[in-house]
Amino acid sequence: MLLTRYFKCLLLVGAVLLGLFSGGMQSVSAAPQAVQISSFHITTLDGKSVDNQTLMAGATYNIKFTLEIASGINNKVVLKTDLIKTGDHLWSLDAPYQGIDTTTWQPGQSEISFNAVQGTAQFELQGSVPANYVLVALQNGETLHISKPISLVQVSLAGDSTLDNRTQTVIDSSIGTYQSALADTESLLKTSKADSRYVDLVKTIVSSAQKEGDAGYTDRATAMLQSVPKSGWIPQQSSNMFLWVIVGIMVVLTLAGFSLMYKAQSNLSFVKKRTDEQAKRLEIISSRVRTIGDATLAGEITKVKQELEEISEK
Repeated sequence: MLLTRYFKCLLLVGAVLLGLFSGGMQSVSAAPQAVQISSFHITTLDGKSVDNQTLMAGATYNIKFTLEIASGINNKVVLKTDLIKTGDHLWSLDAPYQGIDTTTWQPGQSEISFNAVQGTAQFELQGSVPANYVLVALQNGETLHISKPISLVQVSLAGDSTLDNRTQTVIDSSIGTYQSALADTESLLKTSKADSRYVDLVKTIVSSAQKEGDAGYTDRATAMLQSVPKSGWIPQQSSNMFLWVIVGIMVVLTLAGFSLMYKAQSNLSFVKKRTDEQAKRLEIISSRVRTIGDATLAGEITKVKQELEEISEK
């Protein structure tokens, strides 16, 4: 009997503690956020949805979003965007909202603020991604193409930290072409029934192209990927067709080296660095060819590599 009462007491105490604990947890999680975006949709000017897709540098987009604003906020709400104005305004209200006086606000500014009145505010934002957003100009005259996110709508309270920031990745036509060429070549690698040695060689080319593309040299990377044939891959035990593929890659890499030499005469350290990188990649391709057993072709690739190294030393 005593043991039974003892266990009943334990269960009762445990239930009380669990109730207190869970009640405390619910009170914490139920705390509402001061301002939050409840809906967010992006379309092109012709109405095509681009939610969760990459955006294009220079293109114009419409963004419709809704803010839910809690009560008791003694501060101003701040909206900011990195899009640029294409007309006479960036922001507009789709429905009246007491916190904004549309006769005095400045919707043409990239950053606006307004009174935090409890309720729902429905906005429309129309703006363009800067045309040069993903471009990086080098001292030698070359231009890199590097994708990066852009802040479409950033929500905060005046003088406070960011409450929400909706971003999407931006590319340009050069990056898009490179990504398409990379996807096509990778798809061929997955479905090809070609000689495994040839597949290994193409994988090396893809790896080199990815390094160029990741560094921003997307046009050069695309040229390397496009040197790989889209059909007629080398069947088992056949290596005669390797020659034209290797020659194509050597031409791309060699021209890249000479192009750098002429474009970057005022930046010799940059020339040396890039030509050294090309020489190393040729060494990788050369080693792949040697595994196939074509010593003559491997020797020719080594000669091109040595010429690049000589350029670097001058």
